[in-house]
Amino acid sequence: MEPSIIDYYNYYPKIIEVIDKLNEETQSLQIENDKIKQEILYISDKYSRELKEYKKMNELKLILLEIKNKKKKKKRQFHCF
Repeated sequence: MEPSIIDYYNYYPKIIEVIDKLNEETQSLQIENDKIKQEILYISDKYSRELKEYKKMNELKLILLEIKNKKKKKKRQFHCF
């Protein structure tokens, strides 16, 4: 970005204001992100047993789907002899 004439008379170039605004926005988003992380940690500590069981169920479903897909692939094989 090229400097403009007004930048010559200002103490800081205009682009510095944009960068400052972006930094402020980043900081506010980081604070919000940290709050959400803390909430997730609290929930995961509170419901750790339920979450583990849910994970086990999902793993079981994935294994069953994989077995089902393998059986389908075996049925589709064509043999000449």
